[in-house]
Amino acid sequence: MDKDEQNAYNEPMKPNSPRHKQLMKVRANLMAVLSETKIPFVMFESDAIWLQNPMEFFAKQQTVLDDANVVLSLNSIKGRQRLAANLIIAFANNGTRRLLQELRRQLNHDENLLDQEVIMNQLCHSQFGGVLCRQFSLFDISDGIWLRLSDGERLARRWPMIVHNNFYTQIEDKMARQAINGFWFLSPKNSCNLSKAQRILEKYNKIKKSGE
Repeated sequence: MDKDEQNAYNEPMKPNSPRHKQLMKVRANLMAVLSETKIPFVMFESDAIWLQNPMEFFAKQQTVLDDANVVLSLNSIKGRQRLAANLIIAFANNGTRRLLQELRRQLNHDENLLDQEVIMNQLCHSQFGGVLCRQFSLFDISDGIWLRLSDGERLARRWPMIVHNNFYTQIEDKMARQAINGFWFLSPKNSCNLSKAQRILEKYNKIKKSGE
């Protein structure tokens, strides 16, 4: 992959476009390779908002869910797959390796299989190769519908650690929605507005303390 091609992957891409399909295959291939190293890992998407550092929470999952192979986030949006593939904890075991190798095989074998999320749900539902998939609570790892709640509804449901930006598909729509909700921290010159990010974190920490 030359520099121009690398830069092309940083540009907005439409869902199910050739470049998007290729990127999903690259991601599936990477997860399959990592599963062969017997190293646990977390796959996450960079457009999510992290309201706190979840690494300690992630580490605890292997103890709390000691029978699981993978832990995935949930979709709350009607008409979508139950399990979302935008955040995955993959534990280092043979079941995880079988699951991720099968995901890679199906994506690389059939060009009509466009959606990694659909395949992952099918494999988890059928308990492929004896695999056991668990899921995060929407109170901890939320999807984009959380951004549509009022402040009162957010308080009632408690603020999650991570909010995925997956309610819309076009990148411009995602950027606009994040800005409306105060979660867009890039200036027009693509530099981080640190003070704005700090205000959101202060608000989150204040709400978190009031609920404890």
